[in-house]
Amino acid sequence: MYIFGSLNRWITVEYRAFCQIFRRKAVLNIRRKNTCFSSAEFSATLGSTERIVTCAVGFGVGLGLPIFLSVLFYAIFANPFVLLLPFPFAAAVLAAFLYSPKGYCIQNGNVHVRRRIGNTKGLKIVQIKSIRFPSAIPAGLTFCLLGVGGVFGSFGLYWNRYWGIWRSYVTDPSNSLELITEYGEHLILSPDEPELFIEVIKQVKDVAILSKYPQ
Repeated sequence: MYIFGSLNRWITVEYRAFCQIFRRKAVLNIRRKNTCFSSAEFSATLGSTERIVTCAVGFGVGLGLPIFLSVLFYAIFANPFVLLLPFPFAAAVLAAFLYSPKGYCIQNGNVHVRRRIGNTKGLKIVQIKSIRFPSAIPAGLTFCLLGVGGVFGSFGLYWNRYWGIWRSYVTDPSNSLELITEYGEHLILSPDEPELFIEVIKQVKDVAILSKYPQ
């Protein structure tokens, strides 16, 4: 297990390094040509903690435990209907997988979240006032209105007294950045190359870069 874990971490690091070099060359080419790009894509890889939570909770508790209990109850009560127990849990895990962010796309002046079920509507870059990296944590209690926390990342719609309604599509908190619009809206993303993501945004609009949440 240790060897496979080390190999997995090595492959992830090498893949990220390759993507970073390739995308930096693309940005440099844009600067040299002094032209506007049409689109740019950024991957969003699960962090180490998120992978553990996804395997333990999503597949272990969400799928493995219901299957085990359904077989156990069937052996005890001989009722075939108990075999349907895993299906609602499997549907919930599948929904989380389909709606989870797998990357981000900057296209036609909009920032989209790439999901397996389809991209989000998008946020206009011209509406972005500033970017905070790393992202801030809102003060006070935060309530999840509709979303998932931990399995395939943390994403959905949230409410906070200070931020109001805000959205988050995070797969790795260590890469999280916060887009703040002119209307006070907050959108938190976690591209694998956050610095490059910010650099590409600044090619469209010279937004302010914040590095510390004001106390």
